[in-house]
Amino acid sequence: MNVIPNRRTVFSPHGLGDSIVCNGICRTMAKDGAPLEWFTSQEAYPVVRQMYSDLPNVHCWWISYPHEHITRWAGNSPGAIHLGPTAPESDLFEATRRDLEFYRQAGLPFRNRWDAFALPDALLGPTPPPCRAILFHDDPDRGFNIDITKVKFSGRCYYRRVTPELPFWDWIPMLREAEELHLIDSVFLRLADSLWAKGLLSARRLVFHAYPRDSVPPTLRGPWEVRSKPWESIPCPPATL
Repeated sequence: MNVIPNRRTVFSPHGLGDSIVCNGICRTMAKDGAPLEWFTSQEAYPVVRQMYSDLPNVHCWWISYPHEHITRWAGNSPGAIHLGPTAPESDLFEATRRDLEFYRQAGLPFRNRWDAFALPDALLGPTPPPCRAILFHDDPDRGFNIDITKVKFSGRCYYRRVTPELPFWDWIPMLREAEELHLIDSVFLRLADSLWAKGLLSARRLVFHAYPRDSVPPTLRGPWEVRSKPWESIPCPPATL
């Protein structure tokens, strides 16, 4: 594949979580209808391609190894936008504000992270009725566990853990209908926060379990309770726009 010189090109070779964060960049750039080449990681490609399936001017491609966009494609696309720490000016990338940095690199206001976020109607589906469910997402295979014993359950509630048994986008109805969400730092946290900002969640309670992962948490706009330990809740800092 040769990148067409008169098309705009964005290299965003990230995982699923960062791909959700960069949704607002792609959709802001695509508004004018001009062709846009969007490069993502091989891991994220199937999800990213579906995420932009309603944008006929966005053409998605995947990069097979971390620096392919520099060693193979960059010469064909002068003026391309590089998002992330592998960008040419990566020495300016502040890893502690990763999500904000993507928008700085793209030259866009950070509020577009939520204001411009959108998904195709085919992925959102009809609005589901609220249900008495608590939805959890953690990662036991890597040792990132939510301590469910510290979560108080109503007798009328049931809980379900997100598992690989369903394709990624098939979890959207359950995210939207659950009464409570309990999520670790993951793609589901970023997706849920994006849906909340659009008024697409039924949840009365949003809980971010920060303690399972030793990572810099993303910026969140929703009214999340942040648990730094299983038994602690602290207010979530507001998004910086």
